[in-house]
Amino acid sequence: MNRLTAEEASAGVAQLDGWRVKDDTIMRRIKTRDFAEALRIANLAGEVAEQRNHHPEIRLGWGFCRITFTTHDAGGLTQADLDAAAAVDEALAGG
Repeated sequence: MNRLTAEEASAGVAQLDGWRVKDDTIMRRIKTRDFAEALRIANLAGEVAEQRNHHPEIRLGWGFCRITFTTHDAGGLTQADLDAAAAVDEALAGG
């Protein structure tokens, strides 16, 4: 899979809810009511990742869950990262 240019990454992330480009990744930090909600979001993102075979880095704690995608094989962002982020957004929205 081809690595996205900075312009392609910016345009793609602009179509997503709450995601931002950081270095060679896209990241979304979600505020939560408590640890249980952060864990629920992390598990949901994990299920999406398993279905797509494209796995993010997930960090969570009381009041937050942070999801970060990059494509290590490509050395940066690819369309697979944008697609996975969109799938996470859809799952979070109940779709």
